[in-house]
Amino acid sequence: MIVARRLAQNHLASFAACVRLQSTSVPDFSMSTPKAQIYTRTGDKGRTSLFTGQRVSKGEPYFDALGDIDELNCHLGMARELLIQGAPAHVEDSTKEALLQQWQTLQQCLLDAGSTVATPLAFATEKQKERTVFQQEHINSLETWIDGWDATLEPLKTFILPGGGLVAAQLHICRAVCRRAERGIVKLRVEKPDVGIDIAVQQFLNRLSDYLFTLARVCTVPEGQVVRKQREAAKTE
Repeated sequence: MIVARRLAQNHLASFAACVRLQSTSVPDFSMSTPKAQIYTRTGDKGRTSLFTGQRVSKGEPYFDALGDIDELNCHLGMARELLIQGAPAHVEDSTKEALLQQWQTLQQCLLDAGSTVATPLAFATEKQKERTVFQQEHINSLETWIDGWDATLEPLKTFILPGGGLVAAQLHICRAVCRRAERGIVKLRVEKPDVGIDIAVQQFLNRLSDYLFTLARVCTVPEGQVVRKQREAAKTE
């Protein structure tokens, strides 16, 4: 009986301590400084706004294209984090730093691309056009980077299967999503030829997929069993 009473007392003491801990660790959001809300409820009926102010359905092809660009940016961010946390052994520190800088720049370019897509020229004011114009220099930089990295690689004579380590595999995912984003822009321009979607974004995504493929090869670990040619792999399966 005494043992049972002590166990009950210990249980109640532990429970009381837990309650005190919870009451002191939960922030009081009612005292938070007012700021802009994350949610607005304005899209609850399936419509949202372009940067130009037009209210349109979320089912419009603008948002397929914007979603693909956003997804690509997320995947590129993952590739960057994977490189930070564990670069392939053959990637030198100077190469790693160059890649990290380029990928951060490209993530910023993708944000610019999204702004451009969300600002159809037919509806935009001159000020909006100036703020969201997609710079040709982004495309020029990609071409320069592709040429530079490709010069470090052996000529590619056949298809390769995606893989070759975590960073390289993630870059192949980026490449595939980038191709989808490019198709989304093509579809948008075909379905809405009069709204004025800047073709520079489409050209940028086309170059970016080539860049990502090239960098997947740069980051692929050199062991032969990981870099697999398509035809050779098919024979062994």
